[in-house]
Amino acid sequence: MAILSINIDRLRRDIDNLARFTRGPGPGVTRLTFSEEDRAARAYLRDQMEAIGLRVVELPPGIMIGRLESTTAGGPAVMAGSHIDSVLQGGRFDGIVGVAGALEVARVLVDNQVPIRNPYEVVILPEEEGTSFGAVLTGSKAWVGQLTSDRLGQMRRADGVTYLEAMERYGLPASGLDAHRLHRGRANAFLELHIEQSVVLEEAAVQIGVVTTVTGIRGFDATLVGIANHAGATPMARRRDALAGAAQLMAELERFTPTLGAHTVCTVGQIACSPGARNVIPGEVRLSIDFRDIENLDVKWAKLASYLEEIATRRGLKLALGQVAGSEPVSLAPPLQDLLDGIVVRRGLSGMRMPSGAVHDAQIMASVTDVGMIFVPSREGRSHCPEEFTAPPDIERGANVLLDAVLALTSA
Repeated sequence: MAILSINIDRLRRDIDNLARFTRGPGPGVTRLTFSEEDRAARAYLRDQMEAIGLRVVELPPGIMIGRLESTTAGGPAVMAGSHIDSVLQGGRFDGIVGVAGALEVARVLVDNQVPIRNPYEVVILPEEEGTSFGAVLTGSKAWVGQLTSDRLGQMRRADGVTYLEAMERYGLPASGLDAHRLHRGRANAFLELHIEQSVVLEEAAVQIGVVTTVTGIRGFDATLVGIANHAGATPMARRRDALAGAAQLMAELERFTPTLGAHTVCTVGQIACSPGARNVIPGEVRLSIDFRDIENLDVKWAKLASYLEEIATRRGLKLALGQVAGSEPVSLAPPLQDLLDGIVVRRGLSGMRMPSGAVHDAQIMASVTDVGMIFVPSREGRSHCPEEFTAPPDIERGANVLLDAVLALTSA
């Protein structure tokens, strides 16, 4: 068979069309799980998949699958896909490149009447970002059974609606969660094409990243409690200022975290101050802490948490840390890394093996099947912002690597 290639014009059109499904007039893309924008994006993808003969189903906890049946006896499916939910005012490529790329691979298989031994499935996973319900990778975790129905019933978005309630309003019954759970043996492999979301590939002038390990994450809500008091009448030496303490804590996070390892990162992305008056010393500050690494995650966090406690104590503050999210570091399947390396060479591309500093649904899917992940460069490493950009030639190269991997895994 001649070497097949994806059609970058079709793939770009999908990316552009999906970017139109966004909330409000603000910059970037805001598309939250089970929102009207999410519903419209799903309808678009359903239309595209059904137009080429894929059988499309949607399952609790919000999984969408487009299935191309095998031309022989069947067997476990080869899956490829990603997510379509976004952060607030995010970019148009995060997750979407993987979904549109998987869809384009299906089109190539259909257009060329490629005989496949295993079914091929385009998979769209919900609530990867955690923007609506507060925890990353929620959809994939629920699908493989790492999140129970009870837990989904406790996870709430800002308006108080739980994940289960939002899912049922969308039209997916909570009673179907267990019946549609993804078990080992159902998938032969899962492949995810994704933008890198960092500068490594661009600065190394390398076209393809083959992911070896996906980072683990611990998400915490931190509360610093001091004493609210009069801004004018309280001497500086007698203050227990929670906001000043939070400022020192954030500065020390930035200084101390790199000493824990080359791949250790920590971010404070949300902060709220109480009572929030110009003439009152802040008595309480709540902030989020996002801590990540590819190894020894809990050992390193314990060191950092102990240091934060010392800072709070020195300032006369009380610090409470509550974990709200967590995912383990995951090493991806070596045979699929080898397969992707070989494809990169045969395509005449430059490639490198690399860890992922971002979390991805791929690491959750690795609990039930072999997983391979392909990175393409991000301009200036920008992501989760309107400036996010990956050039069409880079997307084309990554999608062609995905195509060849699917062909290798499904070929009759």
